[in-house]
Amino acid sequence: MPEELAAAVLPFLLLLVFIGLGYAFQKDRFLALFLILYIIVPSLCAFIAAQVRPLFHERYLIVVAPALYLTFSHALIALRDELPRWRVVPLLIGVAFFSLSRTYPLSNHDWNPAYRKSPDWRALADHLAGETELVTSLCSTIPTLPSPTTIMAKRQASCCPVGRYPKRQGQKQRRR
Repeated sequence: MPEELAAAVLPFLLLLVFIGLGYAFQKDRFLALFLILYIIVPSLCAFIAAQVRPLFHERYLIVVAPALYLTFSHALIALRDELPRWRVVPLLIGVAFFSLSRTYPLSNHDWNPAYRKSPDWRALADHLAGETELVTSLCSTIPTLPSPTTIMAKRQASCCPVGRYPKRQGQKQRRR
């Protein structure tokens, strides 16, 4: 996520966290305490570990994501209860938030070559397709190859060419 977008979204997300925790505290104090500890303890541990060892990745805080989702949902429920005339607005905010938070990272992963995690399979597939007559697909058997839906979406070949089948001695060739 670009830093400008993160800086613009952060106050809104913090507001949702505080609204959600306040609503949870009104309804069930044990749940609110659980959510607060669930958010603070892993974040604090990651912060302390980053001070001792300068190896910090955002993925260490993925443990906190379920608590944040629960807190955001509590905030949206609180907004729905407090604003009865605008009941659909918190629902739309929630759907937009969860949809955008899911599609933005995937758009970079699938379509931006700078974010690729594996070698350039397109060039290999094109090279092998030019040198083989009969091809087979390994897209479902090798986990490092791109998924078939990604291949079709990028208008690549419908399968990843691997090689030709050797002809057996004495076997007649089938006509189609």
